[in-house]
Amino acid sequence: VTDTITLTLAPNPQVNLGNDTTLCIGQQITLNAGNHNSYTWNNQSITPSITVNETGNYSVTVTNTFNCMANDNIQVNFVQETAQLLPNDTALYASAFPYTINLSNQYNNYQSSQLTILNNQLSIESEGMYSLAATDINGCLVSDSISVSLKQFELIIPSIITKNQNFIINNLPANSSLKVFDALGQIIYQSNNYQNNFMPLMAHAMYLLELEYDADNKRKQYNGKLMVIE
Repeated sequence: VTDTITLTLAPNPQVNLGNDTTLCIGQQITLNAGNHNSYTWNNQSITPSITVNETGNYSVTVTNTFNCMANDNIQVNFVQETAQLLPNDTALYASAFPYTINLSNQYNNYQSSQLTILNNQLSIESEGMYSLAATDINGCLVSDSISVSLKQFELIIPSIITKNQNFIINNLPANSSLKVFDALGQIIYQSNNYQNNFMPLMAHAMYLLELEYDADNKRKQYNGKLMVIE
């Protein structure tokens, strides 16, 4: 008595999610397991593909019509990129506010929860820490921050200089006016927009100064003396 039997080896399914990858925060990636009979992802999804935007290890088990199984996994990392979106940290006098910053056309979709952005410009009204986010040409989300502190206004006015030397006032605001009087009270120099260009030519002389300038949103006045030596 004879008999025969035919055995057919069912093929295993093939699944490949690709190599481990790193993307920028703000991007997403679709993981496709291919064409199979059923799917079980480690996030409980049962669809042929899933779209992810969070860092993690994603795996899938697939089954074909013969109930043969195969699995694969992929590590997907999302990282926050940094970029020079804003100037360096700075200290400003009160009169310098609002502080306007022109934004680069290299980035798109500028966003800030603290600042108003208009026509690729933002304006900082007061001291503080400010952050800004944008997307680059690759769709990556990038961010930057700036610390703006309030600088105490201080004029540095010399009281003694030598003849043939300019009378230089450091930190002098624009549109400051200066009057210089001699010992007899006569005006020998006057400027409504002083540019540090007064140069006394006589030594062993004492001059009286009357300076008006803008500081802390006020018009202020300084009265002092200047001695000129050899």
